[in-house]
Amino acid sequence: MGIEVIKGFEKDKPSSKIANWNFGEVGADDVSRFGDGYYTFTVLGNDFKESVKIWYGMPDKSSIMVFPDNKGLISPDLTKKLESPITYKWESIPNTEYVAFFTRNNEEEGYETEKSFDTDINEWGPYNYKPGNWGFEISYGNNYDGKVEGVLYNIIKQTCYAREMIIK
Repeated sequence: MGIEVIKGFEKDKPSSKIANWNFGEVGADDVSRFGDGYYTFTVLGNDFKESVKIWYGMPDKSSIMVFPDNKGLISPDLTKKLESPITYKWESIPNTEYVAFFTRNNEEEGYETEKSFDTDINEWGPYNYKPGNWGFEISYGNNYDGKVEGVLYNIIKQTCYAREMIIK
């Protein structure tokens, strides 16, 4: 499994002079390709060039942001066929700011669930599903906002456990 790099640039509104540049990576075992440290972002225009150096770590600190541990679920066992409704249970992970769930019906569009939780919650359900093949993800993450030379930025480090599940 390789590393997927996600890049994007979009204006807040079509007529806006403010825009957001997004950069991320989705990796397998080696998540250190783009590690902590300073990154220089340069914007080139028709008649200008602006650069800003941003610390990819915890804002206003020299400490790094950790990738949270992610062991998946305590229950249910997604390797077995499941019956609806389902209650999910997971471990509380230290040094983690949020837990997020995402499920989607792989056979029929329009059936998706997305839910985020504070880290003091470690159970959700019961939740009803239609029978079929579903994709499931649980993510643990840390999210920090900062500002350098007038440039607002947001850094997220997240680990994701993804599996397929069959609802009978």
